[in-house]
Amino acid sequence: MLLGDMADGVGVSSPFLSAIETGKKPIPRDLPAKIATFLGLAENDAAELQQLADQSSKSCSIDLDLNPDGRDVAIAFARKFANLSDEQLKEMKRMLEGW
Repeated sequence: MLLGDMADGVGVSSPFLSAIETGKKPIPRDLPAKIATFLGLAENDAAELQQLADQSSKSCSIDLDLNPDGRDVAIAFARKFANLSDEQLKEMKRMLEGW
């Protein structure tokens, strides 16, 4: 498939899609869903595409328009994140995957 065809199909410009492809621009959060729709991907394939896009991201954001406890937890987690051990990260991942 040509880059221009994909860009037209998902509603972005060819230069923008090229910049994403080469790593010069981050993947917008809604782009994997648009690609999945355009390509007619099955639900599990669309979910995998979103997961891979998320994994390629170097940052993430959290909407802090939460109740005070939610905001405190989000901020405390962000401050401590870089110091978590591999085992702590694995345990948190297991816990969150269970939700």
